[in-house]
Amino acid sequence: MMVQREVAGRLVERVTLERRQDVRDALGGSDASWNAEAELWAAVTPDRGGAVQGDDARRGERRWVVTVRRRDGLGLDCRLLWGARVLRVRFVEDDPRVGDVVVLRCEEEACSNG
Repeated sequence: MMVQREVAGRLVERVTLERRQDVRDALGGSDASWNAEAELWAAVTPDRGGAVQGDDARRGERRWVVTVRRRDGLGLDCRLLWGARVLRVRFVEDDPRVGDVVVLRCEEEACSNG
C-alpha cells in the first residue's frame, strides 16, 4: 500500500495517450492518423541523456521519461500529448516486479501529424 501512495503522489501531470492508425488515402497509399485513447496521470521527467543528435547535427530531440499506471496496449505505435509537446514512445519498460507502473522512454517531436 505504501508504494501505491508514493506512486500516486508522483503522477501529477496530465497527458493524452494517442495511437497511430494507418488509413488509406484516395490514391491507395497510406497516411497516418492519431486517435486519442485516454487521459492519463503521469510523472514526466527529462531523460538523463538530454538532447540527442542524429546523423544530421542540426536535428536534436529532447528525451523524456514518462511513468504511468500499467495498462494494456502501450507500445511504439503510441504517443503522448503533454501540454503543447508531442512525445513519441520509443521504449516501454514494463517490469512486473515494479508494481502497477510502466516507464515510457520518449522523444519530443516537432509538431506534425506523422
